[in-house]
Amino acid sequence: MQAGYRMNDDELFAQVAKELAAGHKNEGLWLKAFASENGDETKTKAHYVRLRVEQLKSLDTPPNSPPSSTASLGSKSSSSGRWKKILFLILVIAIPMVLVKIYVKHSAREQIEAPGTPKPLPAETAFDPFEEMRRAGVTVNSETSAIGIDGQITSATAEQFDYAVKLMPSKTAITVFLNSPGGDLYAAMAIGRAISSTLSDYLKDICVRHDV
Repeated sequence: MQAGYRMNDDELFAQVAKELAAGHKNEGLWLKAFASENGDETKTKAHYVRLRVEQLKSLDTPPNSPPSSTASLGSKSSSSGRWKKILFLILVIAIPMVLVKIYVKHSAREQIEAPGTPKPLPAETAFDPFEEMRRAGVTVNSETSAIGIDGQITSATAEQFDYAVKLMPSKTAITVFLNSPGGDLYAAMAIGRAISSTLSDYLKDICVRHDV
C-alpha cells in the first residue's frame, strides 16, 4: 500500500467486513456498540461497523498497519478496560432485573394453576351519605326536624349544613342546635346566610351553647 493512501468508504466497509469474517474486532468499540444497543446482537454488529469505519477514517496509518508505538497499545488497552467495566456494570444491573421478571412470571403462573377454593372477594362497604356530614360536625334528625352543628366551624361545616337544610322536608319548622367554640368567620357567615335565606320562614328556634 502506497504511503499516504487513504481508502474510500467502500474499501473501509470491505475492510471491516474482512476483519469480522476473520474474527478480529476492536473490543472497546464492540462494547460501546453493545451498550448503546442494549445488548441486541444484530443492532450491535451494525453499530460496530459504523464505529469501526469512522475510526479507520480518523487513523493516520493504514488499517492493516500495526500500531506504531507502545503508547498506542497502552491507550487501546486502557479503553478496552474501561468498556469492560461498563459491560460489567450493565450485566450487574440487567441480570437481577431478568431474574425478578422470571420470578414474578413464575409466581403468577403458580397462582393461576394452583388448585383450591378461590378466596372470597372483600365485602363492599355500605355507602353512608351522612359520613361527610358527621365529619364536618353536622347532624340531622328528621324525626325532630333538627339540625345540629357541633365543634369547630370550617368551610366543610358550612357546605354540609347547606346540604342538611336541603334534606329537611319542605315547609317544616326546623330547630338549629349550635355547640361550637367558633372557627372560620366566612364559613360562619355562610351558615348565617343559609339560615336567613332558606330557613327564615320555617325556623322554629336556634339553641346555642358552648361546651366543646
